[in-house]
Amino acid sequence: MGNRSDTATADAIDLTLVIACYNESRHLETSVDEVIATLDRTRWSYELIFIDDCSRDDTRAVIERIVTQHPHHRLRTAHHQPTAVVAKR
Repeated sequence: MGNRSDTATADAIDLTLVIACYNESRHLETSVDEVIATLDRTRWSYELIFIDDCSRDDTRAVIERIVTQHPHHRLRTAHHQPTAVVAKR
């Protein structure tokens, strides 16, 4: 949730933004900072939910750092490996 909604309950959240991440460690923090700055200028209460889709870089560590800095955001991790779709004739 944003600065104005730190005391809001889950029922009072106006916006949930789900951010799917795959190998985004290089620019995720900057992007999230921009999103938070934009949302903080609104009157909405919000939460960010991060989905790490089995990244092979440091994306999960970046998400954990963001969540530590903003404890009202949540981290969810996908537990599946991406698979290729093959058509068989």
